[in-house]
Amino acid sequence: MKKVLLFIAMVLIISACSNSNDPVQKAPPTELSTLKIWINSDMSSLSFKLKQFADSIKINGADSTNIRKVMQQLLEKSEIGYDITYISADGIITMVEPTQYSVVINKDLSQEESYKQMLQTKNYVFSYSFNAWEGVWGATLVYPIYKDGEYLGALSVLIDVNTYFKGLT
Repeated sequence: MKKVLLFIAMVLIISACSNSNDPVQKAPPTELSTLKIWINSDMSSLSFKLKQFADSIKINGADSTNIRKVMQQLLEKSEIGYDITYISADGIITMVEPTQYSVVINKDLSQEESYKQMLQTKNYVFSYSFNAWEGVWGATLVYPIYKDGEYLGALSVLIDVNTYFKGLT
C-alpha cells in the first residue's frame, strides 16, 4: 500500500506543479496534504471492508453461491471499487462482479508480483497501477482468504485510478 500511496503522491505533485501558470513554482500546493489524507482514509476503509467480506467467506463457506453474494455486497458497499473478483487457490480469476467484466474470467494471476507477495505475506496487497483487462487504468487491493491455515483464494477490488483521482479534485 505504501508503494501506491508514494506513486499517487508523486503523480499529484507533478500534476499540481505542471498545471501551474507560475514558472517559478517549486513547491506543491497545500491541498496535496488534504488529498493524501483522503486517499489514506479511502484505502483504509476499503481494506477494512475487504477484510470483513473475506472473513465472511471464511466463516460462511467458500461455495460459489456464498462467494457471489459476498462479492455483490462488497461492490454495493465500495464507493471506489470498479469491479470485484474472486481468485481461486490456483491463482485463476473464477468470478467477477459486475458480470459484464467477464473478460477477466480464467485469467491466471499466479505469476503476478502482487499475487506472489500476498501469498508470501499472507496479508492484503495493493498493486502497482496497470492497464486492466476491463479497459481502465487500475490498481487492485487483494485480500487472501485462509481457513485453518489452508489458502482458499482471494478477493480483489479493482479501482479505476483515473476516475478515482477525478473524484478527489
